Parts: sequence; structure tokens; C-alpha cells
Amino acid sequence: NSLQFVATVNLPVVSFQVAYQMKILTTTAFLVVLLRKTLTSTKWLSLFFLAIGVGIVQVQTTASNSGTREIRVGSAHDAAPLHIHIMSPLKGFGAVTAAYFTSGLAGVYFEMVLKNFTADLWVRNVQFSL
Repeated sequence: NSLQFVATVNLPVVSFQVAYQMKILTTTAFLVVLLRKTLTSTKWLSLFFLAIGVGIVQVQTTASNSGTREIRVGSAHDAAPLHIHIMSPLKGFGAVTAAYFTSGLAGVYFEMVLKNFTADLWVRNVQFSL
């Protein structure tokens, strides 16, 4: 959640939402590697188009925001001091990349633990609560 906050502060909303869709691709990659699932060629093609779409949106957003953006944050009153926040797209994209990698890995690892664990349901619940 902290990585997502850093990403939303440093990226435009559209860029964050589209880039976070790459979580689908990373989760699928972790499923294939860790759980040894197989995907049909149609699913791989769909994932490829998802990645291409995310790349196109990121390039368009980067081209339209060539300079630094200043967003004034503060009270609507003219005399109030204003805090000027300068977005850092590189930091934001790095944070969203780390967020979708860790989120995808955590989800697949949790599924792997559940599938490979043979203890009673009550024991499993106690383990996951710790």
C-alpha cells in the first residue's frame, strides 16, 4: 500500500491505473513459474496485447508531460501558504512496478502455500493469523 501511495503521488491517475494493470501479467508469470500452470496461446496473446497497451499509454503520457508538473496543494484561500508538489514520473513508475511485482508474487505464493499444505483447516487458519 505504501508503494501505491508513492506511485499515485508521483504519477497522473491514468498512468497509475494503466500501469497497475501489469499486475495481471506478473501474476500470470508467477503462476506459470511457481505453480507450473500452462496457458493457451490465446491467453498469452491477450497478455501480450495488454503489455503493448500499457506501453503505448505510458509513452503517450510521457510525451504529453515533457516538463515537470506543479500541483498546488493547500487551502483555497489566497493568503494561505501553498505547498508545491512536483511529480516525479520515474519514481512513480518505479513504485508502481514494485507494487505490482510484490502483489502478484504474494498472491501466487499464498496460493502455493495453500495448495501444498496438508494440515487441518484450523491449523492452517492459526498459521496464517500469525
